[in-house]
Amino acid sequence: MDGSKNIEYNAFKSVMNDVSSKYEKDGKVSLSLAAEEANTVLYNQTQGTIENRIVDNYAAQTITDQSKKNKGTNTYTSSGFKGSFNTQFPTDQNKRDALKTHMDSLGTKSEAQYFARSFPVDIDFQDGTNVRQYLLTVTR
Repeated sequence: MDGSKNIEYNAFKSVMNDVSSKYEKDGKVSLSLAAEEANTVLYNQTQGTIENRIVDNYAAQTITDQSKKNKGTNTYTSSGFKGSFNTQFPTDQNKRDALKTHMDSLGTKSEAQYFARSFPVDIDFQDGTNVRQYLLTVTR
């Protein structure tokens, strides 16, 4: 798998391992139930958090151009930080700290990287730094 899909796969696998014990019976794990919950958990900690708590008008943009390296992957756009996020975290440093704290809470590096890759490509801090690029840098 390419880098993007590999990060998503590793994040999914990590979350699936975390939830699998809930679906163990007689020493066997129901993989379909564990996968279903892992998908929900991964969505909630990435796209769900970004859409519901951090940015307005969050939307996926699928790369379909044959010449693009990451064809079939998504990038995301937004109209900017939510007013409530700006109120709670008024400075660039406050925003950086809040985003880093969330990523640190995710459990694995691949989950943090998946969050960073799910962040909109078109949002900058007030100092001009692209937020997604900042998140990708701190999760390396």
